[in-house]
Amino acid sequence: IDVVLLDLNLPDGTAFDTLPEIQAHRPDLPVIICTGSAAGDEAERLMQQGASGYLQKPFKVDNLSAAIRQALDR
Repeated sequence: IDVVLLDLNLPDGTAFDTLPEIQAHRPDLPVIICTGSAAGDEAERLMQQGASGYLQKPFKVDNLSAAIRQALDR
């Protein structure tokens, strides 16, 4: 796994629950947050907690590609 795309809202929790778990096991793994809801403040908090990027759904393949490239280059 080179990068994780993590939705803000998950069936059994949120990215706020899952991001720390990922970071505990793989602190070097880039995590890009995705959401379809208006979540500017939440996305900013996740970025401060170490998320590598943020994509607002729906997004275009070019935006996804750019976010992945940027996360991998960090």
